[in-house]
Amino acid sequence: MILRGDGIADDPRSFDARSVEGLASGTGILRRARARGSSAPSIPALADLARQGDSIATQAFADAAE
Repeated sequence: MILRGDGIADDPRSFDARSVEGLASGTGILRRARARGSSAPSIPALADLARQGDSIATQAFADAAE
């Protein structure tokens, strides 16, 4: 995780805006898939969709593999 700490003491709610989740992490993959329109509730569900040929799920895992 990369963290920019300036200003967190003033507004601790801004932590998410100041951190970057790894591109190949489960959270990062799921976040990007949801941004593309996937409704998968979890990484295992997204993996099942990818195995079934879902284009959004397949692309999310392909992006993480680059």
